[in-house]
Amino acid sequence: MRRWGAIAALLCLACVPGRGGWDRTQLARRYPELAELDSGRLHDAAPYWRPDDWQHPRELVLFLCRWSVERPVRVSLPDDADEAERSQLRRALAAVAESGLGVSFDEVPAAQASLRLELEAWPDPEPRVAQHATALTAADCRPEPGGTLEHVEVRLQRVNRDLLGRVVPLSPEQFTGAALHELGHALGFQGHAAAGGSVLRRDTE
Repeated sequence: MRRWGAIAALLCLACVPGRGGWDRTQLARRYPELAELDSGRLHDAAPYWRPDDWQHPRELVLFLCRWSVERPVRVSLPDDADEAERSQLRRALAAVAESGLGVSFDEVPAAQASLRLELEAWPDPEPRVAQHATALTAADCRPEPGGTLEHVEVRLQRVNRDLLGRVVPLSPEQFTGAALHELGHALGFQGHAAAGGSVLRRDTE
């Protein structure tokens, strides 16, 4: 059981349904500081869990995964991205860095990256991303202490399928929007926002 204290492989799938809306009022009664976060998205987040004691569990510890803000996240862009795609990905990264979350990025080669952005083939005959999704994000998170992200890979598609199943290229706005959405997952937001104006809504618009 102790091996679970090492890195846990945690998947954040862009195609999973929204899982927001869990009732956190009981937690707020026990931890009054949570009541101060009503204007945030805590109720939309889907926390992970682990036993408080691996040998003699008595309670479950809920935790979220996140990057340390003490140093920039090392991020790599896809080797096969063209200049327009690189520009759109850098715009998405800059938007996140300027959002006030405290996260910043350093662009590095893929071998040195903690956050890797990759592109699916155009179109891939055997895509790893679901047919009607535009991306997939997979994350490695260390449960202790507190849920620390250590490595994340984001796979973005250049194309999607319309309602008739035809392959259509993503517009620059759709591509940038998909990148922003997946960066939200890459920063530790599992699932999707249940309501309101958020880039983490499960909505192609």
